[in-house]
Amino acid sequence: MVQAAVLGGIAAQEVLKACSGKFSPIRQWFMFDCTEILPDEELPPSEFELKGTRYDGQIACLGLSLHERIMQQKYFLVGAGAIG
Repeated sequence: MVQAAVLGGIAAQEVLKACSGKFSPIRQWFMFDCTEILPDEELPPSEFELKGTRYDGQIACLGLSLHERIMQQKYFLVGAGAIG
């Protein structure tokens, strides 16, 4: 689901660039690397038990304890849409 949102956002931005002629379109592959958020130590298998929620991919990569810490954050992000 996240991949669809990322690709949709990039596609919408490229369409606006093409219609307005204001900016150059992307001419290379897009890569997002965030390996620094992965846990340093090896976690027990119980950390990766899936819960049957929409966050199973995040739990499978980061572990349950880090997922719960992320979910407890209280941030309100304004203007982070595909166009903005």
